[in-house]
Amino acid sequence: MKRAALLALTVIIGVVVAMPPPFSFIALLLIVLAGVVAQQQHTSWAALRWLVQQSRQVAQALGQLPARALSPPEIKPIAAIQVMAEWLIITAVLLFALQHYLRAPSDYVYSGSEAEWLTSSAYAAYDGLQQYGRIPLWQPYIDSGEPLVENPFSFLLNPFSSLPSLLLGPGMGIRLSVILTTGVAGLGGWFLAWTLGLGSLARLALAALLIGKGNMLMMFNAGYYQLAAGQAYFPWIVGGVVAMFRASDRRWPYVLTALAWTLQLYAGNLWYTLPGFLSAALVALAYLIARPYQAGRMIPRLLAVGFLTFGLSAAQFIPVAIHRDRIGDHLPVRGAGQVVPLDYVLRLFIDPSVDWQFPQADPVTLRPELRSLNEVADHYYSYTTPLWFILLLFLLPFYRPRWTPIGTSGVLCLVLFTLWGAGGQQPWLFLYERIPGLASWRFVGRALAGASFWLAVLLALRIDSLWQMVRRLDWAAAGFPQPLARWLPILLAALLPAATVLALRHTVSQWGSPIRSSLRPLFADSVCLSWLRGQYPDEHLTVWRINYTGAASFVQNRIRLYDVTADFEIIPLESSLTEADLFRPLPRFGIAWDASEQQFMRENGYQPVEGSPFLPGTTLHCLYERQGAFPYTYQLLLDDLDWDGLAPPLERVQEVIPIEQQPDAITVVTMPDSQRETVLTVGERAYPGWRVTIDGEEAALESIGGRLGVILPAGDSPRWVQFIYRPLLFLLGGTLTIITALLSILFLLRGERILYGLPRRRYAGHGHS
Repeated sequence: MKRAALLALTVIIGVVVAMPPPFSFIALLLIVLAGVVAQQQHTSWAALRWLVQQSRQVAQALGQLPARALSPPEIKPIAAIQVMAEWLIITAVLLFALQHYLRAPSDYVYSGSEAEWLTSSAYAAYDGLQQYGRIPLWQPYIDSGEPLVENPFSFLLNPFSSLPSLLLGPGMGIRLSVILTTGVAGLGGWFLAWTLGLGSLARLALAALLIGKGNMLMMFNAGYYQLAAGQAYFPWIVGGVVAMFRASDRRWPYVLTALAWTLQLYAGNLWYTLPGFLSAALVALAYLIARPYQAGRMIPRLLAVGFLTFGLSAAQFIPVAIHRDRIGDHLPVRGAGQVVPLDYVLRLFIDPSVDWQFPQADPVTLRPELRSLNEVADHYYSYTTPLWFILLLFLLPFYRPRWTPIGTSGVLCLVLFTLWGAGGQQPWLFLYERIPGLASWRFVGRALAGASFWLAVLLALRIDSLWQMVRRLDWAAAGFPQPLARWLPILLAALLPAATVLALRHTVSQWGSPIRSSLRPLFADSVCLSWLRGQYPDEHLTVWRINYTGAASFVQNRIRLYDVTADFEIIPLESSLTEADLFRPLPRFGIAWDASEQQFMRENGYQPVEGSPFLPGTTLHCLYERQGAFPYTYQLLLDDLDWDGLAPPLERVQEVIPIEQQPDAITVVTMPDSQRETVLTVGERAYPGWRVTIDGEEAALESIGGRLGVILPAGDSPRWVQFIYRPLLFLLGGTLTIITALLSILFLLRGERILYGLPRRRYAGHGHS
């Protein structure tokens, strides 16, 4: 007995030392269970024979388990108090994960990398509300101006992204919208699990997994606000499609699905619309195959949801789609993306670290290059949950697989998006070569966000199947011997929630790790630009900054950031009067913060501005100025415009100061030449939607080297010229969106009952008269 006890103690110590938690915890429970059984059988050899015999009975029982024990019911309502309790838990998880967004100092804003440029639409909209009491339709502070609302990167029509900034200002507002959008993802996970008929544990698990999975947090932390926000609507889109099939007699699933798609379109980036569409289509196809009796009814309804989505998103979708040829510098990817070995891609789902390297090959030359994950983490980081938790869920033997439509489509989507994210894989190589426009979905590593989403869904399905097995199965009737039939459910009922909570805590804790952070004070440009605006309070100012990381400071000070060199550009209308690019002449002012930038400024004719703020810790001025810059608004003779294909000489240009200027409405009073035609030009990008009037009469708008312009006839009296941006496509699309929204509300309220009742009431009234 002493030898047996010493051997048992040695095994226990070895298990604790050699195995990481929770494997050690599981192994100890199994050892204790075996010890209890051995004690009941009096001898260890008898216990071993008994365990072998019982294992055979257990294996036979597992083979005879009814599949219906795992069948989820159709959608059933949940008590309001339970819904509130589960939502409070999700809120607590959300605040725990993103607590640093609340606790950061008040002067910390969403900044860094491209963050300020990508969120500049919120700054411009808030500035318009403060200055003019409305949101302008044109953004004049970035590059040479661009549409503010119907811009592919604008998220102003998405209330979860924009409303906090419009109410509280973009500094705190964008921080809150990060929390709000992540909460939308978490509640979407809860909603999807509910539509699938999953229990409380699986609902909360899926919500926490979608709050904490690495793709969203890394996009947010890297400054790619729109790419992170677009992921939040995956569960709502898929859950809406599931509800359409499992609650086909209800109306809300159809409207909700269309609304989720619309909000994803309004998130400010189109990248995740394709993965969202593919996910919804494959789920719908799986249900149509599993329930062919619903096909005749559901296919027209699915098409109707597509039309409803088009109507709700028309305000932004129509102008962006029609003017897609006005989007430049967004080069398509070659092949099907950078090639990464699949074993490295699979590691991304279970490894939270970023300090490791993986080989990456060009899709055309297949030339390998060793890349650091930290270098490209914003595209590839996809940590979802620890490996031990996945193994625990899928290696526990108490389960008989049953392929449901969501399980089948989930596995297919997981494989499909993983191959897409790995780059250069079939079937994506075949599709990229044959489908026009597909190559515009660049940086294919982003597709791993869809793969991690489906991995989380499959994990939730597995959690629920095990939990339902524990709670609903009659273990003794299923053939399990005593005492397993009594103790095994208790053991699993304690193990599964504990392991789930431990794994989920590890997942959501990623938000607090210092992987990257986009919370910091505004770039030092703010001090320099504020000083410049103070010197010239009423002038239109343009400043050259070699990079565009500090774009928010420019918008806040209503100063144009010259020549944004991002991989996205709004292309102006083709020049109608000159071959010269009149936006190329350098502006009057520039900012330089380091030696290379200062040298660059001097080489281009700039000199330091005495009296401007000093660089931090130095006696060097931040602001530079050059002489001979073109003014914002000027006029010149039509004959002097085209100077051998170059910008006209400055001495031939006459500055004209607008008498009234708003971002989307510029009014100028000018005196044209008395004998020859004069050209008036304004420093905004010529773009569809601008129109011009002369003395109240509509005139022909010209694109003069990419700038707004108009030809003034000769005369001896002043001319009242007004440039107004009123994009017809946006107004038409917005009208369609409003009409569709009203029809959706009437549909939900069963408004057709009122319409059907009107003729009968009128007829009845006529009969009594």
